[in-house]
Amino acid sequence: MSSVNGVVKLDGRYILVDEDHLMHLFDELEVPPQLDPVEVLHVLFTKTFRGAKIGFTPEAEAHLHSFLTPREMMLPKRLNADMLPYQLTGYDWLMKNARHGFGSLLADDLGLGKTLQVIAALLKFKEEGLLEMTKTLIIVPSQLVANWQIKIHRLAPTLVTAVYHGKKRPLGVTSPDVIITSYETANSEVELLAKMSWYCIVIDEAQWVSDGGSEATQNLKSLPAEVRIGIIGRYIEHRLSELWNIMDFLNPGYLGSPKQFKDRFEHPILREHDQRRAVLLSKITAPFMLRRLKTDKDIAPSLPQPLTSEIFAPLTPEQEEMYRNLLQRDLKLMLEEKEGQRRQTIVSSLVNDLRKICNHPYQFSKAAPKLPRLSGKTQLLLGLLENNYENGEKTLILTQFLETGELLTKAIKDAFGKEPLLIHDSVSMLQRDEIVFSFQKNPAFDTLVLVTTPAHPGQSLTAATSIIQFDRWWNPAMEAQVVERASRISQSKGVMLWRLTTAETFEERLAALLRSNKELDKLTLAAGENWIGELPVEELEWVFG
Repeated sequence: MSSVNGVVKLDGRYILVDEDHLMHLFDELEVPPQLDPVEVLHVLFTKTFRGAKIGFTPEAEAHLHSFLTPREMMLPKRLNADMLPYQLTGYDWLMKNARHGFGSLLADDLGLGKTLQVIAALLKFKEEGLLEMTKTLIIVPSQLVANWQIKIHRLAPTLVTAVYHGKKRPLGVTSPDVIITSYETANSEVELLAKMSWYCIVIDEAQWVSDGGSEATQNLKSLPAEVRIGIIGRYIEHRLSELWNIMDFLNPGYLGSPKQFKDRFEHPILREHDQRRAVLLSKITAPFMLRRLKTDKDIAPSLPQPLTSEIFAPLTPEQEEMYRNLLQRDLKLMLEEKEGQRRQTIVSSLVNDLRKICNHPYQFSKAAPKLPRLSGKTQLLLGLLENNYENGEKTLILTQFLETGELLTKAIKDAFGKEPLLIHDSVSMLQRDEIVFSFQKNPAFDTLVLVTTPAHPGQSLTAATSIIQFDRWWNPAMEAQVVERASRISQSKGVMLWRLTTAETFEERLAALLRSNKELDKLTLAAGENWIGELPVEELEWVFG
């Protein structure tokens, strides 16, 4: 290196050096700065120190590469699922971070199997003996408690679960591996939960901890655990205060204090559009946040069309009371009926009435209020829509009942301040065409509620990237035709189909029968739902019991 009047030739380029600044740097290097562990990680991941690029020795580069690149892990032996390649990558990543004691935020697109990846990791924890003395706590919105319990039972039946929420308190299992609770219960019972030994804490819909100043968020942060995992299905990279709160829950102190984070990242990025700071923040958080999209070129080819997910909603107390009363009235009559056609009629009527109760109490009893909180499915749907709106997705909602369509239209308007489009049999062809055109072409219309029948002529609704089947047809051929005709799935790619099912009801049990009995896949359209009435008495008792 040679210099003339402050001009330095370095690696074939000429740069201007401030000699005073250079001497100051030399003086600092005489006494190297002491970095805390968090600062060391920031330097490692960004390869910069105080704005200057730095190089690593080959050994340091090798260690960094080893940390950032998850090695392939053996799957747990008792997992009842086949995982796609990107899901295996997510599982390996979760396990790698857990091994090092770091928290992880799994931020994959909705429908890409975040729950499966986390359950696989929890089952691996158990098989390695990590849940013998300590347990896992899963904290979720109340409407997802039943969904997690059902998914764990189906995918990892050897994981013993207990629900600590609502009427299911205190804990009903002597020694569970996993305890599932709601955010509300975790907040109200934080002192009790803090006394327990947790190996892992999982938070679903992690945006619930986005208010760092709230007592509820501080309560959750106070719960001790060796490993923390967050799950979120929406884009948060530009919601920097939310990102800080979630990361601070997962890896306390990693992004500094709120003031430090605002001064270093939030204000420069949001106010000054400082791209250098945005890149630094991305590098710092990348090892602990994994986000894949359905449209990614290495994921899209492996996905079925549509990508289907069954999600379970609990009955509200009002629904449960109606449901049990109806069964007490009709179940004994149905089971005692010997004549086939008569039993078929009773079963058909019972299925129809129970389906209405599972949708909303008002559908069965007009004396019930139309409030969304009275329906577990409606609450679940509003949660799905919130994520869809955050991600800019257009959503098609399918139901068999005009009454349901009207209830959902009002609930969505009340919750989000915008009225969705609605199509039903009484809408003229001209109006139908106008509604379809608005949904397809106008970004302002992002939700369409469609009242369907198996004979529905269909729509070319290829703009929908998310389809929510609010109530199900219990015949695979009918269900496939309704969904296909309503949405023209074959004309579009990357479609997510959500099937809403009420937990601990005839819906959950019929869904289980359809999954386990492959002969039912051969049902014709003409067979309708008559197969239910043809089930043996003991199976009918199980379905409706």
